[in-house]
Amino acid sequence: MKKILILTKFIPYELNNWWCIRNYAWIKHLSHFFEIHLIWFARNQKDISWIKSLCHSIYPIPYPSRNDWIKSCIKGIAILKVPLIILKYFHEKYLQTVKQLLNIHDFESIFCLELATTQYLLHNDHNTKKIYDSHNIEYLLFSRVAEQSKRYQKAFLNREAEKIKNYEYNIINNIDYTFFVSQQDYERAKKNYKPSSYKIVPNSFSDNGGFKKNYSPFNLFFIGNLSRTPNKEWLINFMQTYLPRLKEQDRFHKVKFYIIGSGQANYLTKYLSKNIICKNNISQEEKNRLLSQGWIGIVPLNSWGGTRIKILEYRSYGLPVLSTVIGAEWLISSIGTYIYNTPQNFIKEINILIHNKELFGKKGKTNYLSFQQHYHDNKIFENIDDSPFSSKSSQ
Repeated sequence: MKKILILTKFIPYELNNWWCIRNYAWIKHLSHFFEIHLIWFARNQKDISWIKSLCHSIYPIPYPSRNDWIKSCIKGIAILKVPLIILKYFHEKYLQTVKQLLNIHDFESIFCLELATTQYLLHNDHNTKKIYDSHNIEYLLFSRVAEQSKRYQKAFLNREAEKIKNYEYNIINNIDYTFFVSQQDYERAKKNYKPSSYKIVPNSFSDNGGFKKNYSPFNLFFIGNLSRTPNKEWLINFMQTYLPRLKEQDRFHKVKFYIIGSGQANYLTKYLSKNIICKNNISQEEKNRLLSQGWIGIVPLNSWGGTRIKILEYRSYGLPVLSTVIGAEWLISSIGTYIYNTPQNFIKEINILIHNKELFGKKGKTNYLSFQQHYHDNKIFENIDDSPFSSKSSQ
């Protein structure tokens, strides 16, 4: 069995940490065909037995401290070409571990999950094949936020976006193989960069037990990292703008709004009630139980963007979804996923669905079938046999 070195920022200590789900899917799949040696930043001391079972060896690196981050900021001012989101995840021990492993093992390839880990390739002139998994075209995310920012912050973010664009250009043009999350992301990259060999590997999700018609109470769900700025901004806006209008609906008193996530959520405390419930850092089993009884999932992002994992998770439970354009961009459309950008349309559609159980059931089933056909883990990884990670290449 051939060896592969995987570099990543994080692994999901709980498998409901959405920003790590793609990493987990890759590691799980590749463990069937390669001997994996994994390096990542360890943010805490939670149980990692599941990752040990998938890897030959693991190397958790201490997460950069606040002082490390301040040094990176100072360094970023001095080194004009390197963006802060890259420097933020530099650690000397991480670099030395990469170098040591490259000297000890004959790796088939180095696989960088996320842009920040590619900086460790720049410090090595090793001839091992270099592969990069692009979660997003990062500079576009910064450009979006800059457009919505105030004067000085806008200038800073535009500067960072340009630095990220130049960094991505250097990486993608000099990498041996790139995986993109969507055809649209590849087209965007092609306009600015010159990717060599590539493959489209959409995000995926595991099945959560199939489509279940267990529609007990009327439930709305939001899932996400509650510390992340776009999610935080939208949740506050929902409480202040959407909720007063929803309360005017005649059946609203029966609706419960569940906020399921991780991270700090103290800002939500003043909004919570018997019908507005925050479930923070819960187990996967508890989340499965709640979502299997769900009615509607909402993805209301108005800035940044992401890997669209929320919608895939909702679809895996057979929930109709209400999303903004940014929240659902580049996903294959489904008639069970509604795209709106205004509170009025969100509220109108919620009202229609909670009054029509038959319509709700049809939309949810359509979403579930779309998930099974296009985004289930097994389906996604069927299509990489002509990539460096085909089952034949591991032999």
